[in-house]
Amino acid sequence: MVYNFKEEISSLARAQSARIGDKPIDFTIDIAEDIPYELYGDKAHIKQIINNLLSNAIKYTDRGNVTFSVKCINENDKCLLIISVKDTGRGITTENLNKLFTKFERLDIEKNSTTEGTGLGLAITKKLVEMLGGRINVESKFGEGSIFIVQIPQKIEHLIKPMSDTQILDTAKVQLKRRKEKTNYKDKSILIVDDNKLNIKVARRSLEPLEFKIIDECYNGVECLDLIKSGKNYDIILMDIMMPVMSGETAFQELKKMGITSVVLGFNDYIAKPFSQDQIKIKLDKIYKDKSDTTTEDLTENPTLPIFKEPLDSKNKVQSKINEDKLLESGIDYRIGLENFGDILTYKEMLLSWIDESDERILRIKKFKNDHDFANYAIEVHSLKSDSKYFGFIKLAELAYSHEMKSKENDENYINGNFYDLENEYNRICSIIKNYIK
Repeated sequence: MVYNFKEEISSLARAQSARIGDKPIDFTIDIAEDIPYELYGDKAHIKQIINNLLSNAIKYTDRGNVTFSVKCINENDKCLLIISVKDTGRGITTENLNKLFTKFERLDIEKNSTTEGTGLGLAITKKLVEMLGGRINVESKFGEGSIFIVQIPQKIEHLIKPMSDTQILDTAKVQLKRRKEKTNYKDKSILIVDDNKLNIKVARRSLEPLEFKIIDECYNGVECLDLIKSGKNYDIILMDIMMPVMSGETAFQELKKMGITSVVLGFNDYIAKPFSQDQIKIKLDKIYKDKSDTTTEDLTENPTLPIFKEPLDSKNKVQSKINEDKLLESGIDYRIGLENFGDILTYKEMLLSWIDESDERILRIKKFKNDHDFANYAIEVHSLKSDSKYFGFIKLAELAYSHEMKSKENDENYINGNFYDLENEYNRICSIIKNYIK
């Protein structure tokens, strides 16, 4: 069945929130922007799975928070939904955690105050998840709460909402208008704050054609604050959220205390990574549409964004195509990289930069794991996930995301038990890339 996931699930979540009643609970819904417009799959059973998880979380949480989030990994025509429900409820004892999905009888609070009443629903939920080709995991601390994470594959029917003939015509008119209007950033300064050098390089390539007066960069929130305190002024700050030393969120709060508010991009809008050159330009133009002067010019002769072309003779073109086909066969979807970087030459250039730092990166990841430093481990695998999505390393992105989620929960058993898979896939990708760019 074809269905609009965001619409269906948002409606379901809002209906579930009514069950909170007068309980002092903050209910948060976070559905990722990159979830496809329409999916093909078993809508009824997915809704039942989510309904069961939310119902239990709300029922057995007396105060605090219930957080419902959905993210995804899109690969070709497949979408892996990653659904999590986290609560600050009563939690589940280790004894009952092991039989949570197998007993078809309620773990009764009244009979045993050390267990959470979970009911028949979770046993059924596990069977439904497995029936749909997915998997379900749970982490819980008695007296603190639980988190359930479900992964379910679906087919992508439409990545974005299909346009009608009228909308297509209107869009063509808007695009024609944009070809004639160019926002003037020549008097603007921007600061890029990100611990990931690849992200900074991508951002720079996207921003340089816009002719900013100043493009500066730094690598964490503390460095950002130091620049501002030293007297530097920026019209825009493009800041990552998850960074070592000081996160973007904390840095934003400190900037607010300093009176830096209206000029910061992070307070006005959000752009998900990986982002394209066009996406970041649209965001900036939206922010400055009423603030900046616009100039009219023929962009067919002076394009707003660069078009990089690799000069290849016919023989080299054939060889290049063979090399790219080998990447696809190895599970590296270079076409995603082309969308993000614009052309094959830039893609190779970015891969070369990435591989040069690959040995140091895996050493850092291992060190944080061995030191039980899961805060910094989460930052490193988050960065790895981001890079993998840029380049089209599909499996590595999925593994890194799983480690990121588990490290945020301090799940040492999962990280140690599954680290071989992450390291093995990382080394496999590095080997393929080295052969590709040599």
